[in-house]
Amino acid sequence: MQTFAALLTPVIAIVAVYIAFAQWTTARRKLALDLFEHRFQFYRNAQAAIRPIIASGKPTMEDEKAYLRVLDEARFLFGTEVYEYLDDVWLAIVNLGSISNELDGLRGEERGAAIKERRREFDKISATERELPKLLDHYMRMDAPVPRTLRQWFDDANRRRKSYQEDASV
Repeated sequence: MQTFAALLTPVIAIVAVYIAFAQWTTARRKLALDLFEHRFQFYRNAQAAIRPIIASGKPTMEDEKAYLRVLDEARFLFGTEVYEYLDDVWLAIVNLGSISNELDGLRGEERGAAIKERRREFDKISATERELPKLLDHYMRMDAPVPRTLRQWFDDANRRRKSYQEDASV
């Protein structure tokens, strides 16, 4: 009986380690999925903030507030390149709004120059529809390496062991 109890202790310890590893793996996968879902929701919010500006050609105060919420969130979800790009788009939104407001009072060459500037700013904003998915692509991938299960580890070890036997027989 004492021998059985002595052998049972390591078996229980191995099972406990396996369960802990399985929980750790599951938690890691869930974290990756949660982060993906949060970032994808950010992408949808960014689209929802930009599309009304593109549709109307002039940002409203509500459009600007919605975009600022997106900009604030980007700082914590992505790297600096995404934040800096979105900040440049923010400046284009502000410039587009101010040029649009001043356009009615301008005449002649000033009006022509303002229209060209407005077009440049509008193009920056509308390019977001194409450029943002490219920028976020790296962050949206779920192909990060996932730890192997204990079963996969044993299968790999067994394959290696069998390959050594084949090498020895040659």
